[in-house]
Parts: sequence; C-alpha cells; structure tokens
Amino acid sequence: MENKMKVVVVTDAWLPQVNGVVTTLSNIMKNLPEHEFTVIDPSQFKTISAPKYPELKLAYNPWQLKTKLDALEFDAIHIATEGPLGLFARNYCESRHVNYTTSYHTDWPNFINKFYGIPCSWTMWWMKLIHRNAKRILATTHSMKKELEQAGLQNLVVWGRGVDQSIFTDEVKIKRGKKPLLISVNRVSFEKNIEAFCELSTNTEWDCVVVGDGPARTSLEKKYPNVEFVGYKHGKELAKWYAGADVKVFPSRVDTFGLVMIEAMSCGTPVAGFPCRGPVDVIDQGVTGYMHESLEVAVQQCLKLDTDTIKHTAKQKFTWPKCAEIFVNNLIKL
Repeated sequence: MENKMKVVVVTDAWLPQVNGVVTTLSNIMKNLPEHEFTVIDPSQFKTISAPKYPELKLAYNPWQLKTKLDALEFDAIHIATEGPLGLFARNYCESRHVNYTTSYHTDWPNFINKFYGIPCSWTMWWMKLIHRNAKRILATTHSMKKELEQAGLQNLVVWGRGVDQSIFTDEVKIKRGKKPLLISVNRVSFEKNIEAFCELSTNTEWDCVVVGDGPARTSLEKKYPNVEFVGYKHGKELAKWYAGADVKVFPSRVDTFGLVMIEAMSCGTPVAGFPCRGPVDVIDQGVTGYMHESLEVAVQQCLKLDTDTIKHTAKQKFTWPKCAEIFVNNLIKL
C-alpha cells in the first residue's frame, strides 16, 4: 500500500458512543498517522434514536451521503457498519462501480432477534446485501469468518483487535475489601446476558461489580441488591477497575469479539466466560482465563491463574499496530 492515502470511512457508530466499533476505528486511525482519514457518521445527518437503544442514533436522511461523497477526493472507501449510512454507501459504490471494503463487527442477526424478535434469517439477508460485493470483508475472529463463509460470503479476512498498552496496565488498582472482586464491563442490556453475571452474587464470598450502563440497569439493580453498578468508566479509570479485579467475567454469548476481554488481560486480570464464539477466539484456556458452561466454575479456575503470564500473553498477542496494518493492507485503491 502507498505511503499516503486519503481514506473515507462510513460508519453508523461513532464518538461519543462507547462500543467496539468506535474503539476499533479510532485506534486504527490513531495508528495510521501517515494516512488521511475522513469519517462520515450520523452526527452529520438528521437522526432518530433506535427503538430500545437510545444511544444508537440512526440517520434518517442518508441519501445526502451522495452529496458528501461527491464533494470528496479519496483513494479508498471503507464501510464499517450496516445501518442506513452503510447501505447508502454501498449503493453509492455499486452505482459508480467503485471498489470498497467492509467490516463485520456486530452479530446483528442474533442481536436483533433477542432485542426485537425479528428472525435471524431476515437480518442475515440484509447483512449479505451490504457485504456480498465487497472486495474485502474484515471479520473479527476465525469463528466469525467461518460463520460468514457458511452464510455464503467471500473475500473474508480475519482482522483481530488490539489494546492500548499505555492505558491498560496494572500500575494503579481500585481498592475494595478482602473478598475476591469480580467485574463485568459491558453495556448493561439484556442481550449482553449481564444477568448471568449478577447471579454470581448469590455467592456471598465474592464482591460483584458491573462497570457500564444501559437500559437493563434499573431492573437488574432492583433484582440483585448485592451487585454494585458504578456506570461507565473510561481510560485510566477503567484500567484501575480491570487491574483491581481478581476476575473479569464476560457473560455475553452474542459478541463477535469482546474488546473488554483483552483490555482486562492486558492489566493481568483473567477472564471467565462461556465456551462460545468470542471467548474461544480470545481466551487461552487455563492461561489467560477459563471457559465453562458454569460461570462459577470458570471464576474459580480463573482465581488460580498467574497474572504476570496473563499480562505478557495479552500484550504479545493483541496490538493495535498489527490490527492497523491488516486494515490498511486490505484497502482497495480506486
């Protein structure tokens, strides 16, 4: 790839949202200073909140994307999401015979099925519409790549993820009591299966804390009074929670990766999760964490692991420079 490229990234998710898409894209750009990026996101359009998901703002005049793209000079275009802007970016490229790449961050078929009851097959039809003609589709993990290939998509590349090693360290730790501290760092919504984490609070030997916020928080706080909810934390403040925890619990069964897992590992904290896509691609069983159909068993096994080994393994395996290199090497020049 050339030393200097003008790259347009079209995304339905961007700052100030806190999610894997935003974290990934912002870190990719940070690690590619030699290239010029232009981000087109919902803040540049009229928006409406997604039902049951008020943080997610959707453009309802996405046809204006055409005018914005026509006014730009760019060498490559990447479509990062499958919302209204993603669809209209795809249509723009198709109508002008412009090569484009895409990325598959979120398991929308299962997410939308759990949230709204819409059949997975319907949403997968939409996903295939967005991605099927992309010259490259960047997938989060080998498991996700295999699933998408089975769905009929081609030109897939495993992208992976990284962690900011200047932030996520074990230098400063949150101080709690004498009980082992278990944390879950997630958006507090039902599809994230946070309730499975909250159930661990029935073991009064453990101190359970949810770091995050979302629509399920109020009901879960009432149902699980032994679980403390501390809201969103960011940067060094979040790193303190990771470093101070004895185990980071990842209860989700629908995530395509789970950045919070590698952030915790970078701080030397083991991850307990279910043996499903996401954890099986990230956790080295018995080394950086433990997977089991019983989260309680997984936590107990995590408490036996060596924190220095966890930290060293994570920092060798997950880096943003490596992730950025894969991204730029798979862009298609116009």
